[in-house]
Amino acid sequence: MASAEETPNANIVFRGIDGNECEAFIAAIRDRAFAQGMDEGDYWMLRYATSRLRGKAMRWHAKLEPSLRKDWDLFLQALFEEYPLVEDRDRGGIATPAWTSTTFSPASSTITLPGNGHLSTTAQPAGAEVVPHRIAQSLRSLPLRSELVPSPPVYDPSLSGFQMGRLRVLYEEGGQRFHYVSASSKRATSNILEALIVTFIPSSEPHQLGCFNCGDPKLCINLYPPNLSELHRLVGDSCSDKPVSVSSLRYQCISNIWNILHDGTLNVTLPELVLDPNFKAYYEGEKGYIPSEYYSTTLVYVDITGVSISFAKDSDNSRPLRATSTFSELPIVCARIVFEPL
Repeated sequence: MASAEETPNANIVFRGIDGNECEAFIAAIRDRAFAQGMDEGDYWMLRYATSRLRGKAMRWHAKLEPSLRKDWDLFLQALFEEYPLVEDRDRGGIATPAWTSTTFSPASSTITLPGNGHLSTTAQPAGAEVVPHRIAQSLRSLPLRSELVPSPPVYDPSLSGFQMGRLRVLYEEGGQRFHYVSASSKRATSNILEALIVTFIPSSEPHQLGCFNCGDPKLCINLYPPNLSELHRLVGDSCSDKPVSVSSLRYQCISNIWNILHDGTLNVTLPELVLDPNFKAYYEGEKGYIPSEYYSTTLVYVDITGVSISFAKDSDNSRPLRATSTFSELPIVCARIVFEPL
């Protein structure tokens, strides 16, 4: 049986900074457990997690009641209570999750922006809202009465360690600007509260993306044989990383395929498939395919009817792509997916 001591990873540590670091830490522990085949080993995860505590987190753990230190579920509950989600609160005391976006529409009669960049206001009508300084600094580039939407966070490739964030869908032809990969269906959604949260440790080699806020542990691709489809559907699953061998009648789920490029674009590495001369068919006419070489692509096709998001090989060829019946509800539009850190 695998043990925590046999699988050290110097990058997986929790120092007790805040709730965001706490969530990323637990997600990484679970990813590690899946990689070791210990995803149902609560005792393994407990021992491994407690061995990766540092600084304030280690001192906090030392003061825990013994019963909380011996049970994975109780330890998780205590950990999340000690390090709650980082939130902003409005004047009414209503918590706003850290990953939600906000808008602000100032009234033109109440705001002036002097040349020194500091906000000043005229006399405020009863009930008028004062614009915070950090928002006012961004208003000079906007027409009055326009809606201010904060720029999304940008991926910083120089940062090491755990990364956590959403996957934003950016369309080639503009419009539909605020779509994300959804947590439940892995389709495109305009509701940021439905967005999938992924976690990973950056690497130059293809790696997995863990799914944080849904029942699927990994972000995967359904790899189709070339006779069925040139579009490979984005899904969530718990698929194992076994060698690629695809039947002409069905797909194979793969997950150890992702990279985040320096500009934050989600890149996938997929195999070119060729006929397998040693394939043993179970059905008449069935053929087998194995990898010949690998290619990387960032090209995404989004079925705007809401059926799917799929990756395809970059090509200048304008011919229609071959697709299974899963993708028959066309039109589809070209896009790319960008990692948006929390």
